[in-house]
Amino acid sequence: MDLHRISLKFKEPRADLETLFHEAYFRQNLFHLRAWYIIAWVAVGSAGYFDAVLFPQLRTTLWAIRYACIIPFFMVAFVFTWSPLYARCWQGVNFFHVMTTGISAVACMAFTEPPLNALYHYSIAVTLLFGYAFIRERFIWAATAGWSLFAIYQLASWFGLSNPLYANYLDSYVLAVFNLLGMAIAYGVEYTARKNFLLSHTLKLKNQQLNQENFHRRQTAQQLKASLDEKEVLLKEIHHRVKNNLQIVSSLLDMTRFRTNEPTVAEALLAARSKIETMAMIHTQLYRKDQSAHVDLVKHIQHLYHNLLSLFGMGRQIDFRLQAAGIHLPVEKAVPCALILNELLSNALKHAFKCRGSGQIHVVCELKASGILQITVRDNGIGMPRELDLDTTKSLGLKLVRILTKEQLAGEVLTNNDGGAVVTIRFQISPRMKAMSKAIHRRVSYPEKHQ
Repeated sequence: MDLHRISLKFKEPRADLETLFHEAYFRQNLFHLRAWYIIAWVAVGSAGYFDAVLFPQLRTTLWAIRYACIIPFFMVAFVFTWSPLYARCWQGVNFFHVMTTGISAVACMAFTEPPLNALYHYSIAVTLLFGYAFIRERFIWAATAGWSLFAIYQLASWFGLSNPLYANYLDSYVLAVFNLLGMAIAYGVEYTARKNFLLSHTLKLKNQQLNQENFHRRQTAQQLKASLDEKEVLLKEIHHRVKNNLQIVSSLLDMTRFRTNEPTVAEALLAARSKIETMAMIHTQLYRKDQSAHVDLVKHIQHLYHNLLSLFGMGRQIDFRLQAAGIHLPVEKAVPCALILNELLSNALKHAFKCRGSGQIHVVCELKASGILQITVRDNGIGMPRELDLDTTKSLGLKLVRILTKEQLAGEVLTNNDGGAVVTIRFQISPRMKAMSKAIHRRVSYPEKHQ
């Protein structure tokens, strides 16, 4: 610590802590001071009994010193501890407290005769101990009082005491040893108090700094949350408007379809409308839920199938089955995937069951351990032409499936005939979407039968 070696005061750059330390040191020791004032009061007062027993002829003189000088000072100092002024001068009060008690003991020793006056020498030693250790005198004040009493005793021993020379030397040695031990105690007590104060003050400043940083971080977090909420609202509004615009386009296509007499044109407009409504479903799901970053594929397939059934499957008895885990896709993959499913389901509804009025459509979505999402659309209809080649086919729907799978999803598409048409698409999804999809691990089936 940056302390002066003798006075133990804080040095620069912590010199401004000195006042704060005195205030804290006083508050910390006030109860302790009052307790020792009472103990000293009782000890000094009860020692008057020995004055009367050991020196009955000097009882009046000794009691005058004890009860007229020492005890009143203790009483006044004790009452003064409740004064606001005491906090400013408590070290000086204690200094004079020690000096008064010590000088009174020297006076009693001068009035009495050896060898019994040695008892008052012990009183001086106890007074030194009282000043150094018990009443929390600062080191510089306690050392000044201790060596001042030592000097006063030396003067009294040479000019006022009738003790033998060897006794004076021995008593001086004992007082010097008490002073040195007391100085070590006072130095250690104050040094420890200053060290604890500095640690406590440093921790307090750190806590204040942390509280300020936490306050600023909370403010920043609140601002970021407000900004994020605002962006989510804006993003949902964008999805809502895109959905409305797509529905407007879908309605315009419907109006145009109803006005044409060409079956081929009407069929093309209906197919276009189904694609637009498929994209509109994606945006509908995005703005209606809390998170607008991903799409629940299972819900979307259900909605998509119901919409296509109303367009292409009326009058047929279709047994629809969906087998899937909880799979979520980001927007950039959900839109092309939805368009692909739109083509595959609409083809199944339009072409697979031309020769009969009933059939089965089975959709299976599987998430592989490698992060590959595999979607299979199977029906029990007439199947695909054996010579079908996706790379050279003239079917606009199948071309769209191939282009979207390879270019938008970076995946592959496989076709097969197994009791009907079987089309499988495979593509990689991100690790975050994979983890989100795995969190919903319950496997479900959605059998539906419509007529």
